[in-house]
Amino acid sequence: RAQAAKAAPSLVVPPPTGLTQARPVDFGVAVTTRSGRVAYRATAMSTTGLRMEGPAPQVERQLINLELEAGTKLCAAVKRCWPHQDSYVVEVQPFAIDRKTQAEWSGLLAA
Repeated sequence: RAQAAKAAPSLVVPPPTGLTQARPVDFGVAVTTRSGRVAYRATAMSTTGLRMEGPAPQVERQLINLELEAGTKLCAAVKRCWPHQDSYVVEVQPFAIDRKTQAEWSGLLAA
């Protein structure tokens, strides 16, 4: 009987997460890029970023527009993106946000 060949371990190591001390969250996020608008679910949030899961990959180092379920709109830089089961996990970092948006972000963290 032939033995199944074991898959070699990947030599590609994903960069470490930028979400230090993230806490679990669950709310909708609409992502708008040149390709259109796609719905994601936020799964973790920290003072430095947001992790979300959705049906489409996002290009790392690209700026995307986010609209959080609470109504907050902001621009974010895609830091990481990887496939997960039947979807994609995307980590973003807010980009050049004003004081009002920063206060809304902090309010979401405190909730």
